[in-house]
Formats: sequence, C-alpha cells, structure tokens
Amino acid sequence: MKEKQPYIFQYRGGQLDPEMENAMTDMCAGEIRKIRIPGGGDRQTFTAKTGVQVSANSTLEFVVELQDIQDSPDHVMVFNLLNNDKSGTLSVAQFMAIAAQGLEMFPLISTLEEMEVVIVEAFRLADKDGDGRLDLEEYLDSPLVSKENPEHEEAIQKRMNEYREKEAEKAEEAKKAKSKPKNEEL
Repeated sequence: MKEKQPYIFQYRGGQLDPEMENAMTDMCAGEIRKIRIPGGGDRQTFTAKTGVQVSANSTLEFVVELQDIQDSPDHVMVFNLLNNDKSGTLSVAQFMAIAAQGLEMFPLISTLEEMEVVIVEAFRLADKDGDGRLDLEEYLDSPLVSKENPEHEEAIQKRMNEYREKEAEKAEEAKKAKSKPKNEEL
C-alpha cells in the first residue's frame, strides 16, 4: 500500500467533518483508530479520489493514525512541508496534492474541482506580487491560514457559488440535449 502524506489540520478549525473531529476528541498521539461516520446530515455527495461517486447517505469508514498533537498550528512548519520543491514559494498544485488526500474530510466541498476553485481563489486573494505562487508572508496572510479577513471568506464563498451555478447549468443543458428527439434521415 502506498504511504500517504500526513494531513495537517487545526482541531475545531472547520477543516474536518464535525463527526470526524468528535471521533478524534480523546485520541492520543500515536493512536490508530477506525472511525465510522454515518451518512446523512449536512454532508453532500462527493467524488472520491478513486473516481467513485459517494452518496451523502453512505457510511464512511476511516483508519486514522494521529501522529502528533501540537498546542497551536505551526504554520511555518506546514509551509515548509508543502514546499517540497524547496523554492520558498507554494503553488496551487502543491496545495492540491495535499488537499486531494483529505477531500472526504471537507464537509462543504464535494469534488476535487470544487477544492481547486477554493484554493485558486485563496491564492488569487493572497498573491500580492501576482506571480501565481505564495511566499511565506503571503501564505500566512492567506485565507488558507488566517481567518482575520472576512472579505476573503466572502469572496471564496461567492466564487464557489458561481462555480456551482455554472455546473448546474451545464448539467441542465446536457439533460435537455439528451432528451431532444433526433431527426431521422430518410
């Protein structure tokens, strides 16, 4: 089995499904636990990394190893872990590689495409020098780390809503095109 990179998150930071956080509440560093999250609730249908569509009503099972617990997130350490090319800057692709591993744990994001919309918008908001990458200072001020700028949160939500509306329109157009009778040639 391929070794997965650790998923770094802030407890009660809204990055995980609330049921996942509740199940991890009393875990100790080094502990491995099988966690079952029942279907339903606020979770949306999503596409897993394997390409399989997972219903919102499906029960999810995870085997989780809690590797470490820190008093507060060390964002510089996270930056350095993500900066695997040692360039001193982060790209959207570096974020996507990590985020894709934990897509199931984001309750409001149901596809990798939606995750990319959020990350691209967060990068756009934080990329002060316009080079398409985030240096450490930009990363620390980004909506990926800092919740101090409510306008960032609003901009990301607006962009996500626009994306979902476009996707719904595409699906409706495809449905209409499928149901149109084809003219038969004589």
